[in-house]
Amino acid sequence: MWKKTAAACVIAGIVALGAPMAASAETADDAVGYVEPTGVVVNPVAIEPCLTSTVTFGARYWAPSESVAIAVEGYHAADASIPASATAAADGSLVTTFVPPADGREDYGITFTAASRTYTAVIAVTDGVDASASCDHDPGADPAALASTGSDSAPWVAVAGAGMLVAGVAVIATRAAARRRS
Repeated sequence: MWKKTAAACVIAGIVALGAPMAASAETADDAVGYVEPTGVVVNPVAIEPCLTSTVTFGARYWAPSESVAIAVEGYHAADASIPASATAAADGSLVTTFVPPADGREDYGITFTAASRTYTAVIAVTDGVDASASCDHDPGADPAALASTGSDSAPWVAVAGAGMLVAGVAVIATRAAARRRS
């Protein structure tokens, strides 16, 4: 019985320690099945109509202060909310947000075009909102509070996992020492 309990503690500890790492390993790239170029993050890559997805280009992706045209393709793309153009920061970075229309669905291709390069981000939009609905939100609402990525409990899971791992190893070591004595 002790062997099974100790083994279960060790296994549970290993699983608990690995859970936060496994959860943080999934990225936007994993969800879509392709690899984003270095310095580009689309978060999230799958949203519901009227929710926000952010496309972030890291430093040196664009030329400093470069003008970037933005075009959207997809179902009722004209009703989506995204600027028609943007200017890269002095370090070449750029951040823009995309909000699909209330009746948005399927994939939207957002193409960023500048003199230095072109990039197309793909954002998947799930069905689920009535076409008669609008994307008008409570102006006092915090859009960042609408969705949470990652886990607030990850540190506690890691601590609990480490504790179970130590307890399991201690039980095994104690049982092995007791057997040697007898």
